[in-house]
Amino acid sequence: MKQRVISAVVAAIIVIPLLIIGGVPLSIGLGALAAIGLWELLRLRDKKNPYPIVIKVIAFACLELLVFSIPTANFSNDGVGLKYLPIALSTLALLIPAVFYKKENYSTKDAFSVLGKVLLLGVFFGALVGIANTPIMVGTSKIAGQWLLLYLFLIAACTDTFAMIIGCLIGKHKLIPAVSPKKSVEGSIAGSLMGTAIASLYYINIIGDYKVIFVIIMTL
Repeated sequence: MKQRVISAVVAAIIVIPLLIIGGVPLSIGLGALAAIGLWELLRLRDKKNPYPIVIKVIAFACLELLVFSIPTANFSNDGVGLKYLPIALSTLALLIPAVFYKKENYSTKDAFSVLGKVLLLGVFFGALVGIANTPIMVGTSKIAGQWLLLYLFLIAACTDTFAMIIGCLIGKHKLIPAVSPKKSVEGSIAGSLMGTAIASLYYINIIGDYKVIFVIIMTL
């Protein structure tokens, strides 16, 4: 628990200034977070049989290509502006090497595994970059996109924080032991309630222009 609290504080010190500044620094920060996430996922396999260094380089290059290929979010027409060319290039770049490597070093199964991780993180963080760089219309005025991004981060951070604290204090009933042995029903309920309350209050007061009940349901 102590390590998670320290990690959360360090993350807040880094993320909050970037959210306030917005623009290019925030986009670069999101790209860095995506790279850290991919490194963590690839490292799970590296403990047993490391991926070839060339594959890692290609994977990180494809990841950043995906992250920065969605410059703005267009909710009215194209979702988050998802482009298929970067996905196609990433697919080819990660699948073709499987033909030339020995099966024990980089098989077709490995290729699809790496591709899945790259697509998951690339599209997700690309969407966040798109949101951060798209102004939000509230009535007749515009609000910078990073404030909507902060709303999304508040949901995750507050839910996880209060679920951990309450779960450690009074958690007795296991939620899904097979998936995460330490998660409790009490922590899940407390995290959901506090995450919804804090993020909803932020949305209503900072972004606004929506009915309260709608914001609460959307946040939950």
